[in-house]
Amino acid sequence: MAAINADSGSYPPEMIGYAEPWIAAPGDSVAIKGIEIDHSPEKAEEEVLEIPRGHQKGRFQTVHQGSYGSVPNWGAPNKAEGLRVSLYMQPWMVECSHAQTLISTLDPITNTGFSITLNTSGSLDVHIGTVQGVDIIRTELRPENKCWSKVKVLFTCQRLQVKLVHLPFRVEPVPPPAAVEQILNKTTPVLSPNPLLIAATKAIFSRSGPGCQGPYVTEVFNGRIDCLTLETHDQRPLVLAEYDFSLNMESDQIVDVSGRAHHGVLINAPTRAVQGHDWDGSECDGTPAKSGYGAIPFHDDDMDDAQWDTGFIITIPRTARSGAYAVEVKTVNALDKDSITFFVRPNSWTSDNSQKVCLVFSIFTYLAYANERLYDTTRQNTADLGPGFDINTCLKSAESDKMRHRGDLGLSCYDRHNDGSGVCYSSAKRPILNLRPGYIMWAFSCPREFSAVL
Repeated sequence: MAAINADSGSYPPEMIGYAEPWIAAPGDSVAIKGIEIDHSPEKAEEEVLEIPRGHQKGRFQTVHQGSYGSVPNWGAPNKAEGLRVSLYMQPWMVECSHAQTLISTLDPITNTGFSITLNTSGSLDVHIGTVQGVDIIRTELRPENKCWSKVKVLFTCQRLQVKLVHLPFRVEPVPPPAAVEQILNKTTPVLSPNPLLIAATKAIFSRSGPGCQGPYVTEVFNGRIDCLTLETHDQRPLVLAEYDFSLNMESDQIVDVSGRAHHGVLINAPTRAVQGHDWDGSECDGTPAKSGYGAIPFHDDDMDDAQWDTGFIITIPRTARSGAYAVEVKTVNALDKDSITFFVRPNSWTSDNSQKVCLVFSIFTYLAYANERLYDTTRQNTADLGPGFDINTCLKSAESDKMRHRGDLGLSCYDRHNDGSGVCYSSAKRPILNLRPGYIMWAFSCPREFSAVL
């Protein structure tokens, strides 16, 4: 287990934020999230006088990355001889700098529940809360990277059994099945009705504030999970929850097909409709496929909503022309400022058919490149700009420096996740630091995309 503590001491003084919604209409309200580099050179700008200037309080805010599933109630029984857990998993980063949780009900405050985890060496560990503390059982069972395997865990009052079975794809050689059994020294309350987390475990600190979807989580898994089932271990086993991730794939819901309606929700937009443990290669399109696409890949750097607190709300004047707008914010000591950019579309009040020119902003392009990190030589997606290129000699704006040290603000569709897989989602619900009027692209020493249009 680990604690997450948003410490602003490691960051230089800064001011950033984002607007929600990103695209508004005259008369709409726009929430300015956060208020935290130096602005671009002066451009031809027009102040919207209908929105008054003012002073607002701000505070340092970070983004908590990592996708996972959350089930508030998984049907933990009051009495049962034991619990069986089974799932399919395909790790994409077996050895990782942090532990990676497959599933967890572990509460680090009450020391109740359990978690099934890959340790930093890539072997399966089981964490069991004993009220007095947390026991860690190290199985030394190691799954193969990018290979499907089935994990089965049996908890009884004084016994733990873990099985790992690798699944070959066609004639692919895999390690033989392996199992570990251990006698527990004390009765363990694994059936505590704590919330169930998939691909993460609860951290010590809780999230609070408007818009927060769940607790702080940590130890996010990098890889795919499929077909999670929990059932009692009794003479007459009772299925508590059975999750079919191939259902409602267009949403952030995970469906329990046991008939007990213990449904859950996905946080930070993990990918859906991905090849699962039963994919046989006969269908390359998940839309018509009847099976084989029920896996969910999770990543420790997924992010779809920063969930920052609202600093203040502005109302777009009904007479506002369509175009690009920015709320300019600066610190009272004038050491830092930001232009929080958003767009106003035309509507029935402002549409003017007499206008002869239509400018279409490349919103999808801005999102695709949002906060791109192609300059980062520590990542697998570093752009190769040829011999002799030295990023230190390029002209850069303050936004470039901020992107470098604010890695928590999410990735672009041109980046790769920490496990090497491609990023397919980009969100406007976060500060997009290269969507600023003064942004100078790190590789070209000149404006690019939005700032180039201006």
